[in-house]
Amino acid sequence: MTHPALTNAWGVAAGFHTMNFFGIEVAMIDKGTVFPVLLAVWFMSIVERQLRSVIPDALDLILTPFLTVIISGFVALLIIGPAGRALGDGISFVLSTLIAHAGWLAGLLFGGLYSAIVITGVHHSFHAIEAGLLGNPSIGVNFLLPIWAMANVARGGGGGGLSGGMV
Repeated sequence: MTHPALTNAWGVAAGFHTMNFFGIEVAMIDKGTVFPVLLAVWFMSIVERQLRSVIPDALDLILTPFLTVIISGFVALLIIGPAGRALGDGISFVLSTLIAHAGWLAGLLFGGLYSAIVITGVHHSFHAIEAGLLGNPSIGVNFLLPIWAMANVARGGGGGGLSGGMV
């Protein structure tokens, strides 16, 4: 879903290839976000667990990986890819709309909540959101990084704040 041979989001205007999959035309486009990949891996873990519970131990080493990749690959191309792209575009749209309409107030909100977000560990999920912002051709910039960088600088200058002094 992120293979370099796939047409990326910026190359779509020049045209892209489709694949006929049992009568369904699937666009061979790099989804431009990491959400489809994350969702596909999550789905694969579920499929693998289910297969391990029904496949006999003697065949498990051969059949489980093969069937996991085949089943997950088809589902990823037909369902997870488009759904993940919609999820990433939706999050990017909400964030960019919030920044466009609320301006400095949205920056204050993002920056002010960032320390609390870091404490919970949720900030690790922001890499996917930032990649979605950069991969979306209508946005193309990561406006969150400067906000969060300034939140880190302010926290460091203020003696550490909520994170216990770690910058």
